[in-house]
Amino acid sequence: DAENTMQALDLFRTVAPTIVTLDVSVPHPAGLGSLALFRMMRSEKPGLPILVVSASAYPEIRKAFLREGALDYIVKPFAASSFEQVCNRLVGMFPELVRVGRRSGSTAPNPIEIREIVTDRADR
Repeated sequence: DAENTMQALDLFRTVAPTIVTLDVSVPHPAGLGSLALFRMMRSEKPGLPILVVSASAYPEIRKAFLREGALDYIVKPFAASSFEQVCNRLVGMFPELVRVGRRSGSTAPNPIEIREIVTDRADR
């Protein structure tokens, strides 16, 4: 977790993640907003899936991130149906994620469990 966009960029460059979740409302010092951060991440690692999460449901902001190549844009609080769609896409993109059964009486989406950690997807 990064506290602001500058910290997020440093963390991104240090950790080299295989997926990023980006909150649109992350504080942005030095004028580096969340969309600019998104663009920098995409330019440095073009194939990286970035899931944008926000409490902001403004259609223009959502469209801007999706147009730029976001994996998806989920509005908080999550609806079970929108989260389920993202889970399905993630399982398709990351075969090391597998679905596990729904708990008895639960209406929540099936959880995802990591069965294997893959550090470099390019080696596949």
